[in-house]
Amino acid sequence: MGEIARVDLERLRSLADRITAVAGDVTELRPTALGDGLIGSAAAAAVAGHSLGDRVGEVAAGLRGWAQAARQSADALEQADRAHTGRFPLR
Repeated sequence: MGEIARVDLERLRSLADRITAVAGDVTELRPTALGDGLIGSAAAAAVAGHSLGDRVGEVAAGLRGWAQAARQSADALEQADRAHTGRFPLR
């Protein structure tokens, strides 16, 4: 307790931007091709009846949600730092 935590806000925002880009890439995946490629294989039964498109959409949404939360956290940390600079003396 009492330790000073430091967050590199530029790196956090940069990571959020990269994660957003990855979410876009994930959205462009065509999961139906996966099922088509598995016809006749032992793995085909594992994906039969599952909508991989829905799962891909959920993964992309989760990535976007994380990136948004990271940006909001960076903004809040920056605002708190500006508002309280000098309030607590550093040792």
